[in-house]
Amino acid sequence: MIRSVRLFVLFALLCSGAIVPRAVQAADTIDFPIYSRTIFFLPLWIADKQGFLKDEGITVAFHDGATQDQVAAQLKSGALGVNILGPETAYADPSGSLRIVAGNAGRLPHFLITVPRIKTLAQLRGANFGVISADEGTTHVIPQIAKAAGLTSADYTMTAVGSAPTRWKLLKAGTIDAGLQPFPLSYEAEDAGFTNLGWTGNWEPDWQFTAVIVNDAWAKAHRATVVGLLRAIRRGTEYMASHPDESAAVAVTELGTTPAYAKRAIADALRLRVMDPSLAVNDAGMRRVFEVSPKAPGVTAYDPARYVDSSYLRDSAKGR
Repeated sequence: MIRSVRLFVLFALLCSGAIVPRAVQAADTIDFPIYSRTIFFLPLWIADKQGFLKDEGITVAFHDGATQDQVAAQLKSGALGVNILGPETAYADPSGSLRIVAGNAGRLPHFLITVPRIKTLAQLRGANFGVISADEGTTHVIPQIAKAAGLTSADYTMTAVGSAPTRWKLLKAGTIDAGLQPFPLSYEAEDAGFTNLGWTGNWEPDWQFTAVIVNDAWAKAHRATVVGLLRAIRRGTEYMASHPDESAAVAVTELGTTPAYAKRAIADALRLRVMDPSLAVNDAGMRRVFEVSPKAPGVTAYDPARYVDSSYLRDSAKGR
C-alpha cells in the first residue's frame, strides 16, 4: 500500500512538471551578442547547429549589433551573464565582477594584413593600424609588432575602428593601412592582393586571445547552465577536429565565407593550436596579456585566483 502511494505521488509530480529530467526541461535562454563574426565563435555555433546546447536544455539567443566594448560593459553590470571576450576585460574591471571559466582561443588566430604598397615591416613607419578597441583585444599586440619593426610609438598610429570585418572594409577603402585579421578574412585579403606580413604568433607566441567569461554573481545563480554551456562548447570544439567538412559548412553560413576558406581556417586553427578542445586556460598566455593590459586600481601582480574559476570547467567534464 505504501509503495503504491509513493508511485502515485511520483507519477503526479512528473505529470505536474515538478520533476523533469534536465534534457527535457524548458530551455534556459542565454542572451549572446556577437560583436565580431570570427572563427573563435565557431565552436558555439556548431554546438547550436548540432544540438549540443539542446542536449543541455539551453537556448542561446544570438544577435549582432553590439560592439566589444558594449558587450564588456553589459557583462560587468550583470545585464549579460556570459560571453566570449579577451581576459583583459576582467583585468581592467575594478568591481571584480568577472570570472574566466574556460579558454577559447589560447593563441592568436590573426595575421598582419596591410595595404598592397606595404611589403615589409620597415614600411610600417607612419602606418595607421585599425584596432578593435582603445584598450582591449589585439590592440595590445601592435606595440610588440612595431618593436620588431624597429618603430617607436611615435612612428605609427592606432585607431579604434571595431571588429575584424570592419577592419577589412576599411583596409579595402584605404582608411587604415594595417590591421590584424583572423582567418578566413586573412585569406580573402591575400587573394585580393593585400600583403600578409605574417602570423601574430611569431611575435606573441603566448596569448590567451579569448576566453569564456561570466558575471560572477550570475554564474553562481545559474551554475548548471554555465556547466552545460561549457560542455556544449567543448563538444563543439571537438567536433571541429573530427568533422571538418560539416564544421566548414557552419563557418560558411556564419562567417559569410567560402567552403575553401572555411576548411583552410579550421585546418589552421588546429595546426597552430589556436583552439584547445579541452577548453583549458593558457596560463602563460593569461600572464602575457596581463603584462600589457590596463589593470584595476591597486592591482600589480597576476593572481589566477582573482580572475579564473576552473570549477565550472571541471564539472563540465564529469560524466563524459
